[in-house]
Amino acid sequence: MRRIPALLILVTLAACGREAQQTGRAQPGQPADSELTVAGDTVEAMNTGIELEAPRLIPGLRAQLQALGDSGAGLTEGNVTAYKNLAADVVTAMLSDLNRIGSSEVGPLREMGDTVLNLVGGGTGVSEADRPELTRSVRLMERMIQRYQEAMRAVQS
Repeated sequence: MRRIPALLILVTLAACGREAQQTGRAQPGQPADSELTVAGDTVEAMNTGIELEAPRLIPGLRAQLQALGDSGAGLTEGNVTAYKNLAADVVTAMLSDLNRIGSSEVGPLREMGDTVLNLVGGGTGVSEADRPELTRSVRLMERMIQRYQEAMRAVQS
């Protein structure tokens, strides 16, 4: 009788191990996102083992930019706060990616990123007086994404 539970445990563990291998999960020693591809017009990661951070974040930021740009309808405290937080994460990720590949765009994009973040300021909330700065920040962030993607494409070719 004691053999049946032990046998069931062994069969379950073996099945779980086989399923993990079939799902394509990274094996020990392999980078998880070495060939990360994001749909649309974003950058494909280089097949060099470098894990890029920004391509995973850019689609979410673009959705946030679109929400803010829809005739001001998305100008709520929650959307603005989410944009501020996500913009900071994306700027940091882009600069990290560019540093990893040794791009000369790090300096100019660092300045753009600082401007993007300074325009939206810190804290939460938004007022009508903040709208022009927010609009400038959104436009500059879109240009920053474009320059980042161009820099990454230049390295790939």
